[in-house]
Amino acid sequence: MPQRCGRPNFIIVTTDQQRYDSLGVTGNDICQTPNFDALADRGVLFTRAYTQNTVCIPARACLHTGRYTHQHGVQYMESEIDTTPILPHWETTFMERLQGAGYYTGACGKIHMLEPKGYDWTRLSGGKGGRWRRQWGDEVGPAPLGQAYARWLEEKRPGAYSEIYAQRQTPDYDDGTLINVLPTEEYIDYFIGEMAREFLRDRTQNPDEPWMLWVGFCGPHGPFDPPREYAEMYDPDEMPFPESFEMAVTGRPEHLNRPARKATPEQRRLVQTRIAYYYAMMTLIDDMVGNIIGDLEANGQADDTIVVTTADHGEMLGDWGRWGKGVFLEQVVRMPTMAYLPQRLRTADFP
Repeated sequence: MPQRCGRPNFIIVTTDQQRYDSLGVTGNDICQTPNFDALADRGVLFTRAYTQNTVCIPARACLHTGRYTHQHGVQYMESEIDTTPILPHWETTFMERLQGAGYYTGACGKIHMLEPKGYDWTRLSGGKGGRWRRQWGDEVGPAPLGQAYARWLEEKRPGAYSEIYAQRQTPDYDDGTLINVLPTEEYIDYFIGEMAREFLRDRTQNPDEPWMLWVGFCGPHGPFDPPREYAEMYDPDEMPFPESFEMAVTGRPEHLNRPARKATPEQRRLVQTRIAYYYAMMTLIDDMVGNIIGDLEANGQADDTIVVTTADHGEMLGDWGRWGKGVFLEQVVRMPTMAYLPQRLRTADFP
């Protein structure tokens, strides 16, 4: 790479709330993730990668800065009354470091920082926290962090945004488990994948300028709402029910302890449906990653591009009767992380 002085490009792919065991390469024999698996097989899979925080924004601040929570100071999600930038202005992100080294930097999707620092190009959607019902209206509606997707959706099919917003006002949405009213090609993570491909096409016009792209997928974070095409790939009745859901928890911090309980048929159905939809969202993201890698190979950038995939944290997904994040349990703190670059990184397997 004489023109670029040997400097590689970078693609950082992040998912939101992805468990370590959600990939075929990490032992899941149900969830279909051939593209993630191929990256791991051809690169390096980090089997002991752990998040530095169990909620979104602090964890992402760690990823952006390479510093611990107590160092960068981002210790909480934003509140209703505090809308100030939560990453202190004196903190430097690694994107800013790359800019200083002559890189063109881009980000698409869910970066989840109130004021992302160090990006030349952005197509942001997803960001502010809160309940799912409020989250859709604020993030993907008339809010700065959601305008890219809403604008794209309305240009693609006028009225589509109204359809998805209306669905989020129905009782079925309250438990965050439903089939999305939009088809795959209008789904938010499809949009994010397409924006990444747009960035790559643009970069082919400037082959001598090194670049970095952060691709932040919104899934498989709840609501568990895959498009029908992917939802139908997984039958809820065939999903394994977590044994620990009914088990007692003792000897732990008070907020984790609970007695044994018997799951009702309704609870079982909900748990299995959520698992099925979670896997459906993962498979959709996997397909988008495959498209991105395919474009890299087609335009001749693959040999010059380091690809890193990781998550901000995991998801309990019914284990121990819990959902979401915020606890220091293996399902939440262990991240599926891998790195790949042909001719630079060798496949590795260390104990």
